[in-house]
Amino acid sequence: MAVSEADLAGAFDFSAAEREAIESTWRTLMGDAVWLDLHAARVGALPRLRKRILELGETARSALESAHWLPPRERLRSALATTLKLRDMLETVERGLEGLDGGADREGFVARFAELRSLLESILEPREARWAAILEAGSGIDDNEDEAGEDTGSA
Repeated sequence: MAVSEADLAGAFDFSAAEREAIESTWRTLMGDAVWLDLHAARVGALPRLRKRILELGETARSALESAHWLPPRERLRSALATTLKLRDMLETVERGLEGLDGGADREGFVARFAELRSLLESILEPREARWAAILEAGSGIDDNEDEAGEDTGSA
């Protein structure tokens, strides 16, 4: 199966509605992490959770960006690596949420995180499968791009 540039570009084409939904949901969660009534028994747990949510947003933004300047194979690998990092960040934030032990807004905050997680997974999982399928199909993606940067000489 030959992979056309249009197929590759289409694999990275997130709609404006998808981008807006992720950004809006993340912004709400980030704002809530700062302004809501949340409590944690461990000193520094809330600032660490806020930092993790910020990093989650940065990683989500990276997942939505197509590194169009990269060769096709590297673009696919980068996208898959970014979504793997995003999954790790989701797990890290979830562990941070376990440290919340009170506050009037705790339940709603946890529910908003679950909403963001579900949204990210519903949008990115089909893309991940498509990126992996294109990468696995491989024909039409220049294999020489990988070999060009490798040092095959012995020193």
